[in-house]
Amino acid sequence: LFLSAAIPKSIQAKSPSPPTNPPPPLPSKLKALSTSEYTSPGFFAGILDIAFTADCSNGPESQKLKSVYPDGYTVISDCSTSTRFIIEPSSRGDTCAYTKIEEGEECDGICGAPFSVRDTSGVWTFGEDMEIVWGARMSYTASDNSTITQHAGSVPRGTGTRLVFVNVTADDEVVSIRVESDDWFTVETTLDNTTTTFDDSEFDAPSDCVPATDAILKSKNSISSSSSSSSFTTTATSPPFFPSAYSATLITSFTNPGYNAGNVFTNTTASCPSPPSQISRTTFGNFHTVQQDCNLGLIFDYDLQGLNCYVTKIGEGGVDERICDTCTMPFGVRDTEKVWTFRGEESDRKEMDVVDWSPDGEEEAWTGSADGGWMTVRVEVDAAGNYIRDTVEEHGWIKADVKIEDFKSLEEDDDLEEKFVLPSCFDGMY
Repeated sequence: LFLSAAIPKSIQAKSPSPPTNPPPPLPSKLKALSTSEYTSPGFFAGILDIAFTADCSNGPESQKLKSVYPDGYTVISDCSTSTRFIIEPSSRGDTCAYTKIEEGEECDGICGAPFSVRDTSGVWTFGEDMEIVWGARMSYTASDNSTITQHAGSVPRGTGTRLVFVNVTADDEVVSIRVESDDWFTVETTLDNTTTTFDDSEFDAPSDCVPATDAILKSKNSISSSSSSSSFTTTATSPPFFPSAYSATLITSFTNPGYNAGNVFTNTTASCPSPPSQISRTTFGNFHTVQQDCNLGLIFDYDLQGLNCYVTKIGEGGVDERICDTCTMPFGVRDTEKVWTFRGEESDRKEMDVVDWSPDGEEEAWTGSADGGWMTVRVEVDAAGNYIRDTVEEHGWIKADVKIEDFKSLEEDDDLEEKFVLPSCFDGMY
């Protein structure tokens, strides 16, 4: 589940020093609570807590990774046997299935970390020919009076740059990692309760795991869509445009170099007459909701029971303003006012970030790219023009494969405003 809470942004640093060595490596064996805040063009995903365990002491080809989500959903990758286990809690079906890890996935070349980057044998890299170039470092005093050194690095990508900031204690312990993308996910991750002592049994899967056969995958990830006629505008050379308001159920699979995150289940309702006035509500699993209101300039977080309610500003030191630059498609990309782009009207990069489409050899699928091929997109629709899949990848960074169920246009819904009514816990809070 993605949950929102305040993670400190890159703190204004003091005492700059000349370019120096890269940050220290992470331990090859590592167990920690990974807490990450996620933003992407048009969307704020809140914060995700993952109990993460990794052993890359024998290199990426033999590494073992384990991620446990707040609801108990667990992904174990064992590169020594090329096997991935998916363990689902009772809320998701109470099953365990395994599948083969294919070439090019989490066992291919670098040590992994959840939605982030780390070193491989002391070298901080996103993969082949994508080693991070480190520049200046700066020091500041944290709230607990400890001294933190921030290492700033970058990787050229297309016409832009991917920035990396690693915060390190005086004891050379990495405590946070921030990756900033011009066009795609910016993720800031803190590592808490870090230890290097744990038993190899951490990576043991239940004995009753079964092969992830086609039948099992079909039952869990089946795609259904609205049978109503489409009101979308369709052309032969690009996908149909999104309606200004829609609802859908999303099953999103995430990977980044060296890591496979499994699936995140969400339900979303969005209305985007224009990006500055858009509003969207995304519920993660059966627990937590994030409502993004660009007109008010606020994010509303709450549990479905109307508990743990709080408000965060968009901009002004709060959530990244770019979530109001384009229309919302959680973990994907859509058109904004009939232009497929990763950036809004005011961006200097807008023309570079417009998606260039071509048919994908199938009647109802298209592939596209932006920024010289660094960003790739693939979308599929059904015969009625309703979206069933939206896959976006930044080369050497995060890939999100969004399977879309029950896509429905809400353009003619007379009760649209009622879908965004907040629970009473927010009364008087804004």
